[in-house]
Amino acid sequence: MSVLNWISAIGTMATTIGLVAAGVWAWLKLRTRREHVPRIDLDIDIEFIARTGDQWLVMLVLTMVNAGLVRYTLENGSWDLRCAYDTDKQFEESDGYGRLRLPHPVAQGSWLEEADYYLFLEPNEKMRRKVFTTVPGDARLLQLIFAARNRRKDGNLEKLDDVVVVAAPDGMAAPEQPR
Repeated sequence: MSVLNWISAIGTMATTIGLVAAGVWAWLKLRTRREHVPRIDLDIDIEFIARTGDQWLVMLVLTMVNAGLVRYTLENGSWDLRCAYDTDKQFEESDGYGRLRLPHPVAQGSWLEEADYYLFLEPNEKMRRKVFTTVPGDARLLQLIFAARNRRKDGNLEKLDDVVVVAAPDGMAAPEQPR
């Protein structure tokens, strides 16, 4: 064999090894690391603003960050605010997932604007939505339930939900009346 034939053979082997390595790398990136799957950092919170008479003005805050490498499609982003009072003896109601659901509904709504049915988050995009509502002044616990769906590329829906429970700040309950 001549030197040129050796160089050609080495070049062919290097190309073959390079193609195999690129295939393994692509498989690892797409399947093992699941980079084709949406990743959402979700945070919901209840912030107490001010007391007005026998009610509290609260701000419900939703923060979502698309930490993945693909666009995230949020569909039907709804919230449900519930409460419990000192007089409630037991909490039996469940949301179907084995999680406690406080017994008294306060308010419900959507994080999406009325005209929006979908919300798109591009990779590394952050969204923060706020809703203001009032809650009874004698509530001792508040529970904010977030529920939404993500439409995947294959058309299937994935459920996304989160729950936060917040204790009333000191003095939220109505003061006892003097006897």
